[in-house]
Amino acid sequence: TRDYSHRYTPIQLEPLDKDDSRQLVANLLHVEDLPDKVRSLILTKSEGNPFFVEEVIRSLLDSALVVRENSHWRATREIENIAIPDTLAGVINARLDRLDEGSRRVVQTAAVIGREFRFDALTSVSEAEQDCEAALAELERRELVREKSRIPLRVYMFKHNLTQEAAYGTLLLSRRRELHRRVAECLEQTEPDRVNDIARHFLEAREQTRALPYLVQAGDRAVRAYSTPAAIESYRKALEILDTAVDMPLARRAHEGLGSALTFSFDIASAVETYHNMLHLAEEHGDIPMQVSALNKLGFVAALMKGEMPEAHEHLENADRLAHSCNDLPGLAELHMTYCYVYVSSGDLDGALGHQKESIQIGEDLDDDE
Repeated sequence: TRDYSHRYTPIQLEPLDKDDSRQLVANLLHVEDLPDKVRSLILTKSEGNPFFVEEVIRSLLDSALVVRENSHWRATREIENIAIPDTLAGVINARLDRLDEGSRRVVQTAAVIGREFRFDALTSVSEAEQDCEAALAELERRELVREKSRIPLRVYMFKHNLTQEAAYGTLLLSRRRELHRRVAECLEQTEPDRVNDIARHFLEAREQTRALPYLVQAGDRAVRAYSTPAAIESYRKALEILDTAVDMPLARRAHEGLGSALTFSFDIASAVETYHNMLHLAEEHGDIPMQVSALNKLGFVAALMKGEMPEAHEHLENADRLAHSCNDLPGLAELHMTYCYVYVSSGDLDGALGHQKESIQIGEDLDDDE
């Protein structure tokens, strides 16, 4: 709207008016003897929401208040006593309540997997393929879920995200956590690249330690995709878990990733704070290479983002001393490249070239292409 107003067209989706709502009911439900009282009740409750109208009509079919007779639909006498919930969520929940026990279990399990779900994942989590077949047929018949694809994989989806949310909301908390854990374990085996989903399911299962490596991977992937806010969110969640779960390699990756993402988004103060936290953690655990990495990055930010050259040289001199004390060659390679950037920014190209050659030599010694 701000930058491309000439290419932006707003479309306001308003509720259906009374005549359109009445026409929708007529189109969806060809019932010759539908009482005016019931028709008016549907229109009043739905308030022009077409999905509400459709779900109410599906509810009439589910409860056999409208039945098929020869080639047309007929309203039963009991329809005069119909009670329609006041909200769309209430209508959907009423429909779910009418499912048999097997279909209800399957739709709840599918709701935990997501808006879309693969048949093999559903059966793996449910551990009852035969029950899933019958239940899915019933759910499709009631138009709660739809088959999205059959080849190469059978994939289903909820007709509406509100249906998924309603089914998910009917689960007891303990059962919900158990299903999230089983979904995460299933994805680990079948689709390990879905790190965001695996992390989310483990977090919902309250298995935070198991979610940790996937959160860091999700952050790394978000960085590569230039999705900086998502990367920051993943790394910060990982660091929250690392407050109580000690894993130094993952802690280093999370700090480095978060600091880099914050720098890229020009939140320099937060980036500096992240690297200082990284440095203090490394000092507490005696991890010298991690200290070197933190100091290199503090030097980079001080020089190139803050313009504080004395502060930058102090950080880099400390990194140089520590790296040589433990022969941390990758740390020294990063150090020399950081000096290279610093000297380029100050116009000392000969000094920059000297440090770049040092870094290249270390890379060749380590057989490290990067």
